[in-house]
Amino acid sequence: MKLFTTYLFWVILSSNLFAQWYQQNPKFNYDFYSVTYQNESTVWTVGSEGILLKSNNGGETWEIVQLGVSNDLYKILFIDSTDGWIFGSSSLALKTVNAGNTWTQINIGFYFNPTSACFTDKNYGWIIDTFFDKIIKTTDGGETWSATYNNNCSSIFFVDSLYGWCCGNENKVFKTTDGGLSWNFYYTGVYEGIYDCFFLNRDTGFVVGTSNRGLGGVGVIRKTTDGGFTWTVSAYGNQSDHWLNKIYFKKIDNVYVGWAIGAHGQIFHSTNNGEIWQNISLGYGYPQLRDICSNNSSKIVLVGVPGIILTKNNTQSWQNINGITIPLESVVFVDNNFGWVMPTPGFSNLLAKTTNKGENWIVMNNTNTSANSIFCIDSISIWLTYGQDGFLKRSTNGGISWDNINSGAGVRLNSVFFLNNNLGWAAGQYGNVAKTIDGGNNWEIINTGLHIYGFQKITFVNENYGWAMGNRELAISYDGGESWEFITLDYSLTDIFLISETDGWITTANSIIKTEDGGHNWRIKNYYSVDLSSILFKDNTTGWCLANGGVSTQNGALFSKNGGDSWTYIYRDEVNNVRSLYVNYDNEGWICGGRGIILKTNDATYISNISEVPELLNPLNGALVGSSVNLEWTIILFAQFRLQVSTDNFNSICYDTLISIDYSKTLNNLKHKQSYYWRVRGENELGLGEWSQEFTFTVDTTISTDVIDLTNEFYFSLSQNYPNPFNPNTIISWQLPVSGFVILKVYDLLGREVATLVNEEKPAGSYEVEFDGVNLSTGIYFYQLQAGDYVESKKMILIK
Repeated sequence: MKLFTTYLFWVILSSNLFAQWYQQNPKFNYDFYSVTYQNESTVWTVGSEGILLKSNNGGETWEIVQLGVSNDLYKILFIDSTDGWIFGSSSLALKTVNAGNTWTQINIGFYFNPTSACFTDKNYGWIIDTFFDKIIKTTDGGETWSATYNNNCSSIFFVDSLYGWCCGNENKVFKTTDGGLSWNFYYTGVYEGIYDCFFLNRDTGFVVGTSNRGLGGVGVIRKTTDGGFTWTVSAYGNQSDHWLNKIYFKKIDNVYVGWAIGAHGQIFHSTNNGEIWQNISLGYGYPQLRDICSNNSSKIVLVGVPGIILTKNNTQSWQNINGITIPLESVVFVDNNFGWVMPTPGFSNLLAKTTNKGENWIVMNNTNTSANSIFCIDSISIWLTYGQDGFLKRSTNGGISWDNINSGAGVRLNSVFFLNNNLGWAAGQYGNVAKTIDGGNNWEIINTGLHIYGFQKITFVNENYGWAMGNRELAISYDGGESWEFITLDYSLTDIFLISETDGWITTANSIIKTEDGGHNWRIKNYYSVDLSSILFKDNTTGWCLANGGVSTQNGALFSKNGGDSWTYIYRDEVNNVRSLYVNYDNEGWICGGRGIILKTNDATYISNISEVPELLNPLNGALVGSSVNLEWTIILFAQFRLQVSTDNFNSICYDTLISIDYSKTLNNLKHKQSYYWRVRGENELGLGEWSQEFTFTVDTTISTDVIDLTNEFYFSLSQNYPNPFNPNTIISWQLPVSGFVILKVYDLLGREVATLVNEEKPAGSYEVEFDGVNLSTGIYFYQLQAGDYVESKKMILIK
């Protein structure tokens, strides 16, 4: 058996993503799949990308333990205070015999992707593998392993070396009385899907799952007292389509205390050996609860996806340790200290607020609804719009409590804006505008007659002049919203910002539009390679906006010092979509976006000397092109781009231009048989960057394609789905260099197959298929392509 030891060291997670921006939330950018107590105070959790966290105080604070692996880690367990195991993707098994001070990688001898593991003592252990449908067993503490057929299960539990049970997504529970050599199965309920099991002894056990497999349903808990032969219902959930996927018991003071957890914050709790279950669900802010553990003092630690770490004891409510981790839509501040973030509409009931510039974010779960928009008048007066019927919520005590307000609009309100405590407007579907002059006690409804898409945002600069943003329509009011003048544009609008009755800006999917005369005339600046949004200006010259592109390197924050005529990247994010930006008058800035990311800079006007050099991407060096070519390069921070083209190796220049934001330029009407040289460098007010390497391409106007790769490289590849996140449809693309049998399947986070998209022979070529997630719940899913020896998986996110 091949062994090698990875020695651990403690590291502090750096929150500095780029020079002037640092991460305030969440503490850890990982998903968490498994958690376990080692002793009364020490608790461990594992998750995505090789993350291992350790807490010495029952989960209150955590430190990263560096393992030196990037595998997703799905299970951690401790047999006693010294011996423990970690199991992860791509056959990873790690063992400790010294309380986690060192972890030794074990070669089990089988390829596996684990979804469950169980040890009854230091010698006997079992692993569930869903990749090849195996149960892998050891009887000598991991020295040797054997494998048997899995029964299509994803969870396994043994009470001793002989008696064990396993279950999957069907309405069956398999039982063994000989340590897994043979299995018998028993049915639970018709149509049910059973996802996890836990037994108190050889007779009494519990399973959890869904009441209606594959067709939606509610969480179900079933109990047996005869070893699994018959099952009775202990509890049903009360929210449709929200299953339970984990059940856990801890014996405390001679009583088994139980927990059943699942999707969208579903939690059931029993304090009497599983006889009676109480629903204490957390709500929509916690998409997938994955694992739970307790010590003898009833200190609970709960983990899940995305990035969920919660703790609780008998005398306190749930404490959110990792911060808000769901996608964020808006960040707003009312002064230099007090601010709020709001999740993507329809995704969560949670909000988060700060009173100290975001150094600490307090997660709030008291609105009982998912907000469509948020507006802060001051630190105590907060407004939300929510639902589909013209409702708002108002807080006059900083979010401690909320009043429900019916505007009478009868339609979804997408935006709310107050000029002061009394005068405010809300706007939404069909162009409806609701106006109040008494702080929201009474509302006047103004129907502008716009289409169902209606208004997405409303803003005013004084009691008379304001804008409302439609799909391609900008509505302007000169009389406090009583009447509106419409301007139809050739672009889908993404944001608007007014600084006065004359000066305003609009962002679209690929352009920034500016007016200096109240909207009568417009200047348009097109940027075809990025999607722009969340624009704001502090004066007529200094402004910011966000960019989200077709590739992750385009995501980031842009800064302009000339009224929006040109822009440079001051922050770039290759992981998260960035959704909202706010900058105060001291130039402190915040960005929020995917996975609960909140970033802060102390100076959003910071520009540094250019240290990066652009890399040329397309066409490849030496490529043959048609009469036009699209030149592409990498984006670098703090720079505009100088593009130069030459026909004589830069002894002379035939084309020279300075480009803002874009990382590409299309050249047309190129000369037949001509060879061209091209290069790019960054420039800003502080100086010039270094030139990139020089590439060449040759023109042949007789070819039909714009670019031909002379290497003619064609290889296996599985592309990232698009769009991602998606609701409910997305496209998955791949290419095959040779003919072969192709299997493309979709799995959930527990490894359960949810769809087979391709299962047939395919000739060489490029392909795409549409995946429909309409019958699935919000969460993270995986799709896997198998073609001969080639196997690749990717992650995608469904948000409803």
